[in-house]
Amino acid sequence: MKRIFLFVIPFLFFSAAFLSEGADEVIQKLNEHLARYPQEKAYIHFDKPYYSVGETIWFKAYLLGAEKSNPQALSSLIRAELIDPNNKIISKRELKVTQGGAAGDFLLPETLDPGKYTVRAYTNWMRNFDNDYFFRKSFEVVKTYVSDSLQEVSSPAGGKLNMKFFPEGGDLVSGLASIVGFKVVDENGLGVNVIGEILDTSGTSLTTFESSFVGIGKFLLKPQYGINYYARISINGKSQEFQLPDTKQEGCIMRVNNGYKSDKVTVAITSNGVNLTSGFVIGHQNGNVFSKIVNKGLKSSFGIGLDSEIFPSGICHLTFFDASGTALTERIVLVKHEPVRVKVEMEADREVYETRQLAALKLKLTTADSSDVLGNVSVSITPKEIITYTANYQNIKNYLLLSSDLKGYIEQPEYYFQQSEESFRALDNLMLTQGWRRFTWKSVLSDSGIQSQFLAEDGITVSGQLFDLYAIEKPRSGRVSMSIFDGTFNYLEGETDDDGKFIFASLDFEDSTDLMIQGERIIGKKGKSDDNVFIKLDPVTEPIVDAEFISETPFQTKLDANYLSEKKKIEKIDRAFDLDKEAIILDAVEIFSRKDYSNDPFRSRTQYYSEPSARLAF
Repeated sequence: MKRIFLFVIPFLFFSAAFLSEGADEVIQKLNEHLARYPQEKAYIHFDKPYYSVGETIWFKAYLLGAEKSNPQALSSLIRAELIDPNNKIISKRELKVTQGGAAGDFLLPETLDPGKYTVRAYTNWMRNFDNDYFFRKSFEVVKTYVSDSLQEVSSPAGGKLNMKFFPEGGDLVSGLASIVGFKVVDENGLGVNVIGEILDTSGTSLTTFESSFVGIGKFLLKPQYGINYYARISINGKSQEFQLPDTKQEGCIMRVNNGYKSDKVTVAITSNGVNLTSGFVIGHQNGNVFSKIVNKGLKSSFGIGLDSEIFPSGICHLTFFDASGTALTERIVLVKHEPVRVKVEMEADREVYETRQLAALKLKLTTADSSDVLGNVSVSITPKEIITYTANYQNIKNYLLLSSDLKGYIEQPEYYFQQSEESFRALDNLMLTQGWRRFTWKSVLSDSGIQSQFLAEDGITVSGQLFDLYAIEKPRSGRVSMSIFDGTFNYLEGETDDDGKFIFASLDFEDSTDLMIQGERIIGKKGKSDDNVFIKLDPVTEPIVDAEFISETPFQTKLDANYLSEKKKIEKIDRAFDLDKEAIILDAVEIFSRKDYSNDPFRSRTQYYSEPSARLAF
């Protein structure tokens, strides 16, 4: 039997926010923190959802400032890496960003093994923060011409399920009725819809639950301290059980009601053993504060109602602080406002084209009132008969507004932007289960800062250090010059620091460019110099590949059979006209035996000489 808990909380509705010294101090520290450590977002648009060996991945990279999702990013150089199924970086690109965008490509050699490949994109500045900020997209690469037959492409079968729980506001607190979000996934990281029940250690069933979309759902529970709770789910005739988080004896929780098509967002704070007087709620998005509300005198519970219009588009955070400025509970919401519609018109230079005839297309962007819009866009042209996109696939809109601010893989992200009550409820469940933040309040309020080990780049950087030529472990200060041979001759020079370190930053040249770096140390007070120095360039390092994250990221698209068939036809045509492709590529074979030289007159087990350059046989 399902139990329903009812509780009443006094609500205060605000159209304007009250002020408090504690809230103002927190906001000031937050603004100072984000001014020193601005956030960035990277996104890549690909020309196709999957590829075969021998193809080229064409892509457009976008770099935006996270604060307002506009091209005003701190960096001007974006790094893109192609990662193979063994989590090894096999190709890299450093791209100069102009007006928020940069174009690039990866060639997929025919020697590649088929499997799951991932593109990762980030800036050097983003390396100062959690790698979860990096853009990642996994896709399938197939080999369509193996032993003159189509390769079978299949996905691994699902196995044991995994279930995680997310109490609203962060914790289960004794005696406080809480909404608990949950997510159930299979071994491929895909959501699985289930039904189940919550039980205590005595085996008593307290409530039932059912997931609503891709394995995500919620239930209501009033836990008691010292009692363990677990969920039992049934699927395919088998039951599995999962332990809920422990219940805290004291604390506070946050309840948020973001109603479908409602003009209010209500927030309720309740506590057990925590004094809420003079506490305050701050609403912010990427550090931009849009609301601050102070609890004037209610001790154990209070509520507020906020106009939904004050919430900006995208994920917003609501955080409650006690009177001392300590963050106690937090919840994220996404209020969907009607987007600004941009109309895209495409004009071709002719109505009908012949085979392989050059086509010139013009794009025009306008708003609903026909006003022109400036934009940085990417266009990919592929045959619609052989390319199939999975429903609700990832795009730049749902990535910037949703996925980029949530941890882990978001399945079918476009579904959450549909205009329906079902998708709205599913979105709120997603906010319960995969909410996170780009910074911790502890680091903001303690002013501990971030170790800015990696600098923002405005171009290519070359750095290194001078050492004594005859004692290469001893650094030497001096002068360094660099010549760049990129069609024109560019010459740069400068002095090192006392430890011999030097850096040339904001360089702008294309790959395969020759550089010559020369150094000299300064001797004595008169500034004499000699070139008895050793130059050691700083190695170019990449962040560690998060193998677990990549392995848990499933494909967002399914291969189209027409695509495989078409690629096989193209491969046959290419081989017919390419002398380097006359042979049929066979599967790899390992040979473990050795050639028998026992009857070879020119080989002897006792010979002391190596293979001769020539022989005379009589």
